[in-house]
Amino acid sequence: MDKLSRVAIIKGLDPIETTVKALSAVKSDLDAVLSSEKPILIKPNYITAQHPSTGVTTDARVVEGLLSFLKSRTKTIFSLVKGAVGQTLLRLSVLQE
Repeated sequence: MDKLSRVAIIKGLDPIETTVKALSAVKSDLDAVLSSEKPILIKPNYITAQHPSTGVTTDARVVEGLLSFLKSRTKTIFSLVKGAVGQTLLRLSVLQE
């Protein structure tokens, strides 16, 4: 039987702090999949110019929290990409070359 994924629900007013706390809560699961040898691709949802409160666009402070969490735990290279799925896959293939 497959292992179920754990989810962390953290409430707060500071998106950076709550993101770091949520990721810290599932750190053991992340440690199992993060590699110091493979780059990490981060693909926030920035397709439309809408305020993050709409839920359509990723708040930049969430990305900052994610990067803060990852930088303190790994020395891997991060790639931050944006665009539609097709554009992201194209950029990913270029990064892998």
